[in-house]
Amino acid sequence: MKGFEPKAHARAIDAAFLADRVTDSRVTIEMAKFTQGRETSAAFIEPRSWA
Repeated sequence: MKGFEPKAHARAIDAAFLADRVTDSRVTIEMAKFTQGRETSAAFIEPRSWA
């Protein structure tokens, strides 16, 4: 369906997970900390060493 394609940051997280560079729990913890006080998670992936 148009408009429901994964965004670039979601694809980057998926790729890192599939390449075994990060665990799902690490992403969850880091994203929770990152998004506190922020409105979006789009900038989340950029500073991550595992991306």
